[in-house]
Amino acid sequence: MRRAAVVLAGFVLVLQGCTSTAPQSQPTVTSTPSPTPSVTPSPTVEPKNAIYRAGVVPAVKCKLPAGLLISKVAVDRYAKAFMVCLDKAWAPVVSRAGTTYAPPLLYAVQVGASTACGKFGGEDYLAYYCHDNGAIYFDWQEYADPSGEVSVEAEVELQVLMAHEHGHHLQQLLWITTSFSEDAVTAAELEESRRLEIQASCFGFAFLGANRTGLGLTGYRKFFLDDIDESGDEPGETRSHGSPRNNRVWSRAAFASRSPASCNTWAAPAAKVS
Repeated sequence: MRRAAVVLAGFVLVLQGCTSTAPQSQPTVTSTPSPTPSVTPSPTVEPKNAIYRAGVVPAVKCKLPAGLLISKVAVDRYAKAFMVCLDKAWAPVVSRAGTTYAPPLLYAVQVGASTACGKFGGEDYLAYYCHDNGAIYFDWQEYADPSGEVSVEAEVELQVLMAHEHGHHLQQLLWITTSFSEDAVTAAELEESRRLEIQASCFGFAFLGANRTGLGLTGYRKFFLDDIDESGDEPGETRSHGSPRNNRVWSRAAFASRSPASCNTWAAPAAKVS
């Protein structure tokens, strides 16, 4: 996930390689993965996937650790507990879609770490999903605040990040796409990238909407979440993630419906993923 000033989104590499996620407007972060995947130039997409008919994401009992995110141990513990929540919620939905659910691996890393998709490092990325080993790698340092002053904001950001990357895991499990170019440059490739990224966030917000009560997404947390869902390509950036407005429309629809049926970006007109 790439970060800029207040919000999250993503950049994807599908099949053999990594799904890099890039937040588009979030405060105070920098970290870019440098994966070295082998990919084919364009995706094969299945726009009538059974996931869209699999029903709503259930609310699950989510046991998140108490305490501030002040260290790697605290961030790693929180992220792994949150991933368990995602696994529990999505497993029955994926099963109803006719696919056996398998959880992703999760690694808290920092710049320079070796991953199955190459070296993690750079200036713009928070995390990526690596298709080679079905793992999410994320920069734990971006969420650890020794002072504890912004721990609530960090928790909400981390929830959105994990839910988005897990969305890419769902895309792989469900064979929604079978290949994707890392270096999207043509208009067609960039549109495919936007459909992938908006959908990953949409899946994430379906989970967050279904579990809004258990996750305490009310009051200030919901206010901050509403800032985060306004992600997208900023002026001058490559048009790989979609506009803030379109990201907001898809994410809020999924949050309200709690269903992946709200996330079929592949059947949407190009203007809806611009």
